[in-house]
Amino acid sequence: MTCDFDRDFAYSLGERQRVDEELLIQAIPNCVSVRKTDTALDKKGIDYIATLDGGTELYIDAKTRRKGALLMGEPLLALEVWSVCPDENHAGKAGWTCSRTTDVDMILYTGEDWDRFYLVPFQQLRMAFQNNYWDWKEIYKPRFQNNRSWQSMAMFVPASIVLNAIMEQMSGEIYG
Repeated sequence: MTCDFDRDFAYSLGERQRVDEELLIQAIPNCVSVRKTDTALDKKGIDYIATLDGGTELYIDAKTRRKGALLMGEPLLALEVWSVCPDENHAGKAGWTCSRTTDVDMILYTGEDWDRFYLVPFQQLRMAFQNNYWDWKEIYKPRFQNNRSWQSMAMFVPASIVLNAIMEQMSGEIYG
């Protein structure tokens, strides 16, 4: 699979942008506006800024999957292991799913042939990914993706598995 930032950025505009903005306004209580970010913020992973009626801004990264991103009818969510895989020409850069420095608040997952969207809190997703990485790696085998002059790597995990792992991050037993 070959990735192209410019092609993917162009795809995110137009109809895809309109659909994403409508989804975000409907999905986020008290959201009064959603705006597409510029290229500089987009390259930092922030695709949209949703503003709440009290002025709070939420930074959202949109991940749209092309047709066929399903496993037995269930959507597969992309989780990036490496943005740039380490090799003889590249030091390597950890994937967005692993970032502890991002300003992203939420991830909006959609798919061209899905009948649902998923709006997940980023930090809980990151923690769920970190806690489940080794198990998921064995089951959902990370795949390389070719970019202009480097490779990235992602794994594609069924939405129900990811959502259950996020829920586990958000609750637990109190030990005394």
